[in-house]
Amino acid sequence: MSEDLQRALGNLKDESQPLTRRVLSFFSGLPRADADSFMRVLSDLPDERRRRAVALMLEYAEESFELDFAWLLGGSFLIATR
Repeated sequence: MSEDLQRALGNLKDESQPLTRRVLSFFSGLPRADADSFMRVLSDLPDERRRRAVALMLEYAEESFELDFAWLLGGSFLIATR
């Protein structure tokens, strides 16, 4: 796992850090090899933060066709909405 991915996952986990477009955009086009790490972190987040992260990722993807969270969010939809 790259240092950049570790840093982005750390920001995602850290509830004192805002869920900024910059942080969440890092996960756009994430290689499948890193998807497990992302999904583990996402599933361990408190419900509200997980829902907010997924909602923002969807919002950002709708605003910019360059962002692609489709394959990540396909697997996390059930996690995010539980």
